[in-house]
Amino acid sequence: MAQKINISNARICFRNIAGKPTKFNPKGGVRDFAIVLDNYEDVQSLINMGFPVKYFNKKDPADPDVPFLKVKVNFTYNDDGTELLRPHIYIIDQNKPGKRTLITPQTAEIVDQAEIAFCDIVIRPFSWTVNGNSGVAAYLDKMYVNLAVDEFEQKYEMFIDPDEENAEPIPFE
Repeated sequence: MAQKINISNARICFRNIAGKPTKFNPKGGVRDFAIVLDNYEDVQSLINMGFPVKYFNKKDPADPDVPFLKVKVNFTYNDDGTELLRPHIYIIDQNKPGKRTLITPQTAEIVDQAEIAFCDIVIRPFSWTVNGNSGVAAYLDKMYVNLAVDEFEQKYEMFIDPDEENAEPIPFE
């Protein structure tokens, strides 16, 4: 089995960890995202390992090539419904030090909608062969999603009611 790959301070794009229907995933169900590869050595290393590194379409031929790697997110279950394979995705909120939140398949949309500062990601390579073709796919093993700091939340944090998270919403008619 190939060694897992760590990518620190990653920028991610094309987020669809919830697996919702999109232009490129019309039926839904496919969970994935892409990592923008800023480091040339990382790009070369991934290509040498057989990963399908792709490049963004350029609007201007003078623009530099920007590589990215598509990463699959797979929550797999046994026939009895127990977890067989599960990536560990954690939300790290700098406004709440010492706390991380584990994301589930049902809450994955939080990552798709979040304002992210950066991510630390562990990729699990998977070598495949189908109909004479072969390659290496990137699967998410772990991801630590560090949310962007909200300056106003920091400024007004002292005014948060400790029971706010459990409070009933104010009814409006």
